Amino acid sequence: MKKLLPILLILFSSSTLSKESAIDKGLAQCRSNPMNISDMAVVDCYEAATKSWDKLLNAEYKLLISDTELSKEFKDSLKRSQLAWIKYRDLSLDAITKFYDNERGSYWQIVSTENKMYITKNKAIELHKLRISSDPSAPAEN
Repeated sequence: MKKLLPILLILFSSSTLSKESAIDKGLAQCRSNPMNISDMAVVDCYEAATKSWDKLLNAEYKLLISDTELSKEFKDSLKRSQLAWIKYRDLSLDAITKFYDNERGSYWQIVSTENKMYITKNKAIELHKLRISSDPSAPAEN
């Protein structure tokens, strides 16, 4: 079983990188869709991408927490870190919303939603990198 675990991790890491790429491609396709000419339609594209990044973030977190090779001390620290990050995220999202609410024009909703997406995207990628960092055979990040 121990020999199978690195293979499964490599496959999942590749799968995760594919999911990351798929999220970015899906966002690009949504944004370039001729039917999405309104600013609100583009906001919907970013909101869908954010949900996808959040699912990926949660999957990476669950993989880290369930890894039997990792110490209890690390897992406790990771849990505390994630709880603090959630508070940071919520406060940041509120600040971003309030900042762009002062701007005129619906375009600023796109900018606001894009900035919000990057908070979740960056954390998902950070957790993924942490999870694969001790696996020398894992594929490099793009």
